[in-house]
Amino acid sequence: MAIPRSYTLGLVFGAFGLALVTAMPPAAGDTVPLPDVSLDEIDSERLERFAKASLRVEAIRDEWSDQVEATADPAEIRELHEAQEAAIVEAVEAEGLTIEEYDALFTLVETNEVFAAEVLRLQRSHEED
Repeated sequence: MAIPRSYTLGLVFGAFGLALVTAMPPAAGDTVPLPDVSLDEIDSERLERFAKASLRVEAIRDEWSDQVEATADPAEIRELHEAQEAAIVEAVEAEGLTIEEYDALFTLVETNEVFAAEVLRLQRSHEED
């Protein structure tokens, strides 16, 4: 069963803020490997933590995006981005995940429809709370 593109885009863009913030280019010749994560290795508690973290990341991204758009000062924009990055890291870690785990799970959201559908279902259940 295919997931409607609008659902997966909402999920992906919700987590997109972290991908942008943590996507710092590695030094020349360095690579930053993500931990290998397969669906079989993800327990329901970890999946739940990821769903909650991605909602928090989305809220942070929305809040900070408005502030960044409201200024034209490059120094202030840089400060806002640094503060956003710190807030995102704190939110992800508060849910019991490392940034590396979050990024690996985010990659699964982008590449696996079954995983994306389950995360979306969990996100919706938390939005209703």
